[in-house]
Amino acid sequence: MLRSIFASIALLAAPAYAQYGTSVDYNVSFDNAVHHEAEITVSFNDIGETPLDLRMSRSSPGRYALHEFAKNIYSIKAVDSAGHDLNITRTDPYSWQVNTHDGAVTVTYTLYANHGDGNDSDMDIFADKAKKIVAEQIKIFGEAPEFDYDIYTFIADYLPHADGDGMDQLLC
Repeated sequence: MLRSIFASIALLAAPAYAQYGTSVDYNVSFDNAVHHEAEITVSFNDIGETPLDLRMSRSSPGRYALHEFAKNIYSIKAVDSAGHDLNITRTDPYSWQVNTHDGAVTVTYTLYANHGDGNDSDMDIFADKAKKIVAEQIKIFGEAPEFDYDIYTFIADYLPHADGDGMDQLLC
């Protein structure tokens, strides 16, 4: 699931990075995991004044079967550097555009993820496995490890039942 979520985030940001050569910052939270939702926030800075194009992949790398991953995205919003709401237009079933901004755009959206098959994600399983890993870490070492930016990050496949490549749920 985590691979799927990271893929959904990265695909949203890739066009912006290629278009502007700027850094892209992500935040993924699972505050509503009980309802199989992840809240994704992507921030683009120093992107000039041209429209910001955002796209969700339609297929996963290496497999190329159409999955239409944007179907799992909703409540998409955009704000500028001062927190003012920006108009975001859905230009087709898998793309959005922010035409007017102040050179910085933060996009927030909800990702519904309830399957661990490479097409969607199973947050309940991931959250349970992540909690077990952290508990084992504390049991073995007596405390959680130090981490950067107050975020504990897992980048590994903890879903042995998932049969997809996982590169399919990042909105970039």
